[in-house]
Amino acid sequence: MGYKGKQGYLSKSEKAEILLWLSQREMWDVVELAIYIESKYEVIYQSLQIYYSLFESARVTWKKSQKKNPKRDPKLVENKKKGSVFL
Repeated sequence: MGYKGKQGYLSKSEKAEILLWLSQREMWDVVELAIYIESKYEVIYQSLQIYYSLFESARVTWKKSQKKNPKRDPKLVENKKKGSVFL
């Protein structure tokens, strides 16, 4: 028999529960996922890569784009179009 690797901290059913939890959320955050896993399964991963892999398995993009740039200033945009960056 060959080396089969280290047994994971979470079972397949626990990972499935996490993926279901992720699929029911509208917004995703690595810290929130880490807190959820720690509080429910008492598991803390040292590497963020595990959390990113869970997002990928759930087929969700954990970085959501914003519809509107909160720093956008219409006056600055108009001045930039005119060629001046001063108000």
